[in-house]
Amino acid sequence: MEWKALNHNFRLQGAHLLTAVTLIALVFCAFSSPQAYANKFNTEVSSSARALGMGNAAINTERGPYSVFYNPANISAKDTGNRIQLVNFQLDGNAPLVSMASSGSIPKINDLSSLYGDLRNNPDTYVSGRYSVYPNVTLRQFSLGILYEVNQGAEVRNSDGALRVRARDRFGPIGAVSFRLFKGIFRIGASAQLLTVGDADSLLEPPIAQSSLDFKNNINSGSGLVTNAGVTLTLPFRFLPSFSVVARNIGGTRFTAPPMISFGSGRDVAPQPMTFDAAASLTIYLARRLEMKAEIDYRDYSNKLSGSRFRHVFFGSELIFYDLMKLRTGVAHGYISFGFGIGTPKASLELALYSDEKDDRLRGSPDTRYVLQYSWGLFK
Repeated sequence: MEWKALNHNFRLQGAHLLTAVTLIALVFCAFSSPQAYANKFNTEVSSSARALGMGNAAINTERGPYSVFYNPANISAKDTGNRIQLVNFQLDGNAPLVSMASSGSIPKINDLSSLYGDLRNNPDTYVSGRYSVYPNVTLRQFSLGILYEVNQGAEVRNSDGALRVRARDRFGPIGAVSFRLFKGIFRIGASAQLLTVGDADSLLEPPIAQSSLDFKNNINSGSGLVTNAGVTLTLPFRFLPSFSVVARNIGGTRFTAPPMISFGSGRDVAPQPMTFDAAASLTIYLARRLEMKAEIDYRDYSNKLSGSRFRHVFFGSELIFYDLMKLRTGVAHGYISFGFGIGTPKASLELALYSDEKDDRLRGSPDTRYVLQYSWGLFK
C-alpha cells in the first residue's frame, strides 16, 4: 500500500510539473513581441504531422521512419518496430487555401499563372500548400526511403501590387543506421541523403504578365549530400528522462550539383551551415495504458542562423491512450499547435493544426496551416 501511494504521488508530481512547464511556455508566448529573425529552424528535410501537432518538438520522441529527419539515433529505439510503408503521404494547406477550397473555388496551387488571378482578387492573402510522399523500409537499426515534397505559395501585396513567390521543394533518397548500447540506454545513429532542393522567396514588381508566370522561373534548384548524426541517452529512472544531441549538415552542405528533379531554372541555392540541436523529454505513466510524453528542443545551439533566443525553443506534449489514440499540443515560433492521431499496427491517420512564421519573426505574421498524414505498411 505504501508503494502504491508513493507511486501515485510520483505520477501526480510528474503531471503537475508538466502542467506548470506548459503554462509557463504558453504565457511566455502570449506576451512575446515580434522580433527580427534571419532564418528558420526548419532544419529537418521533412516534418511529420505528429511532430507538427507537438510544436515540432520531436528530436527525442519521434519513432519510425521520420526519426531519420529528427534524430537518426532513435531508429534503433525499442518501440520503432519493423515497417515497410508502401504508402506514406501528407497534405498541408494554409487557412486561406482551405477557406477557398471549402467555398468551392479551389486554387491551382502549383500553377502560378492561374493562382495569380485568385490572388489579385484577395490582396495581402498568402495562399500556400504542400504535399509529400515518403515510401520507406524501416527496420530496427536501419532505414531506407525516398522523399518527394512540394511546398509552394504566393501573395499579392495590396500596397503596390507586387507578387511574392515562395517555394521549398525537396527530393532525394535517404538512408540511416543506428545502434543500441547498454540495453538501449545509449543510442547512436547517422543519416545521409542525396538531396535536390528547390528554394524561392522572390518579389515580382508590377507590371506583371500573367501569361508568363511560372513557379520554375523563380526557384533555384541544386543537389548536395546532406549528412546528420545524433546520440540519445535514456536514463533507467522514473519518467525515463531522455537527452539527445544532433549534428545537422555536417561540414556544411552546398547544393552545387545538378538537380535530379528540375524544380526551377535557377542554380543559386544558399548553402546550409552545420548546426547542433539539443533535446530533453520525459515519459509519465498516468494510469494503466495511459501515458504522457513531454519534450523541449533547443535548435541551432551555436546560433549559426542568427535567431532571436525564443525562436530556438520548441515545446510539445502527447497524451497516449492504449497505444491507439493520441492527443497533442505544443509551441513553435511562439504559436500554439494541436494534433490528433489514431493508428493500428499497420496504418495510421494523423491530423495537425499549427502556425508557421511567414516573415521570419517571432509572432510577427502567422500562417495557420492544416495537415493530414496517412501511412500504411505491410507489417510492424
